[in-house]
This record gives sequence, C-alpha cells and structure tokens, in this order.
Amino acid sequence: MPARQVLIAIFDAKADVEEALRHLAAAEVTLKSVSVVGHSHHVQEQLCGMFRSACGEVRYVGRGERFWNRLWEQLPGAAFLWVPAVGPLVFAGSLSAAVAGHASDADDGDGENALRSALLALGVPPAFGATCESALRGDRLVLVARTPGFQAARTYALLEQSRSLEIRAYPEPELVGAGELAAADLEIAERLRRDATVV
Repeated sequence: MPARQVLIAIFDAKADVEEALRHLAAAEVTLKSVSVVGHSHHVQEQLCGMFRSACGEVRYVGRGERFWNRLWEQLPGAAFLWVPAVGPLVFAGSLSAAVAGHASDADDGDGENALRSALLALGVPPAFGATCESALRGDRLVLVARTPGFQAARTYALLEQSRSLEIRAYPEPELVGAGELAAADLEIAERLRRDATVV
C-alpha cells in the first residue's frame, strides 16, 4: 500500500461539500490535508475577489462568500485565482499554494495547466485532471484529500456516504513527501502574501 493516497470527490452543491467535511471531521480525519476548489460565480456588476483585513484575516467577497469564508477558517490555505481555460476559481486548503506555484513556475507564464499540473504532481492522471477542470467549468466543486495509506479506505467510505457525484483514489508519488510539500507550500504562500493585492 502506498504511503499516501489522494482522494478526489466531485460535488454538485456547497451544502454537500460542507456535509462531507463534517463527516470527515467527526471521524477525526485531519482536515489539514483537505482542499476544496470551486468556480467563482461573479457577475460584472458585483465586486468579487479576496483581501486581507487590517487584523490579518483573509476574506472572500462575492457570491458564496459565507461558504468560502467558513472554509478558509477551517482549511489551511486560501486563494482566488483566474485559471486560463477554466476561469475564476476559489481555493480553500493547501492545493491553493500548489496551483499558484505551478502557475508561477510555468515556462510560458500563462499558467493554463496550473491546476492540472498540481493534480498531476499529486498522482492524479491527466485525463482525470481534465475531468476536474470540466466539472469546475460546470459549476461543480472538487474536494481533494491527501491521506495516509492506512486511513484511505475509511476516508473513501466517508466520502462515498456523502452526496458526491464521483470519487477517485490515486497513490501519491513518493517524491511528494509531506515535509517537502509543506515547505514548498510555505514558500509559495509567503511569496503570495508579499505580492498580495486587493482584487
């Protein structure tokens, strides 16, 4: 059994994601390794973005702001990024730093494959990365959980009990060690903090 598994669940509604997170937390599955991504539902006439308050809180403004702000309090990591070919995405959890890192490391600078590259680095096949992008364009939400191998079956079963539309499990490559990923996440998060502007 691989040391770590990456579980991906696609959801149709924010309430279903919140229910799944409650089930995971109640079963004492650590939420530090869980991320949620969704499409930002903004319109031209409405302010949409993220900002850091004077007291250091990062907040989302726009449609679904209560949902995203709750997740940003619950999961470590937050971002609002425009991903080419997918559109504006809101991230809660450590996947935000990984996607931003892949975008900033892109040779061509456009970051078009940043989300798919971040998922690929976690062991998700390119075809399912494309499925996730398609789901996001269709206003669905994607939950990504990195879990130790011994917890994978239980976490998968909990996600199965939720109202997810689809769940996949993949072994995480050995070279993505928790320490290395955490260090990279901190470095990218620090760079984003330094460069943060009000959107």
